[in-house]
Amino acid sequence: MKRIVMTTLFIIGVVLIGGIGVSETYRTVEVNVATLNIRADNNTESKIIGLVHDGNALTVFDEIDGWYSVLVNENQMGYVKKEFCSAKNEYVDGSVSSQNVNMREKPTTSSSIVISNILEGTSLQILSKEDNWYKVICEDKTGYIRSDLAALELNNTPERNDVSKDNLISFSKNQLGKPYSWGKSGPDSFDCSGFVNYVFRNVYDKDLGHSSSAMSKLGSAVEKSNLVSGDLVFFSTGGGSNINHVGIYIGDGSFIHASSSNSNGKKVVISPINSGYYAGVYRTARRIDINN
Repeated sequence: MKRIVMTTLFIIGVVLIGGIGVSETYRTVEVNVATLNIRADNNTESKIIGLVHDGNALTVFDEIDGWYSVLVNENQMGYVKKEFCSAKNEYVDGSVSSQNVNMREKPTTSSSIVISNILEGTSLQILSKEDNWYKVICEDKTGYIRSDLAALELNNTPERNDVSKDNLISFSKNQLGKPYSWGKSGPDSFDCSGFVNYVFRNVYDKDLGHSSSAMSKLGSAVEKSNLVSGDLVFFSTGGGSNINHVGIYIGDGSFIHASSSNSNGKKVVISPINSGYYAGVYRTARRIDINN
């Protein structure tokens, strides 16, 4: 069974956090790309705040201009592109979390007919939330129960980009094959420093500028033997010691970069750092503190 990432509510059986509203319609969609970025706003230039993978499910409660809104955690909203998801269910799985809960005809305790009495642990299909009531389907009956008497299924939360280098690598690799163009910094073409800055700006909301030489003075120096994914690696492709090329180390002796070399096809590629051409022109590496 594919694991479920339930992101509409993080606190089970409790009123939604402030700012989301008093009425939501739930649905479940399935991610159908290798890695799907969750962004702070509904546009592709917005900061990436998390990611989910192919086959995971997301619970959404709104659609805005081709984007689904989701809840990353109890304090933060996020957005994913609708085109990278496929419809799964028009409800969220849940269960009764209290003994002998009344399911009512309307979302009120006054002048509302009790449809049935539901035992603790009974499975529900939760359709929507209106103020402090869930609209549910239970045993082929549709009605309302108080939201504090039910629990939404919650197995996992999206990976957060601030604790996962996988996000950096994934986002970088999504640019593979895009053409090299001097002075460009995306989203469709790059030069070497424009590519690095584009990645860090989108993944970490951090602007590194647009100069490989200036980047080589940022952060702290790292020995080649101590490189980790996300470190910047610098080269002097013109000979001497002047830095004129930069890329991002992605582990296993490889780095990703926007190459101006005809032999690389003048595009974003992955190259070895310990053998071949770039081993001979390697100069230094820097580690960027993404928290400052």
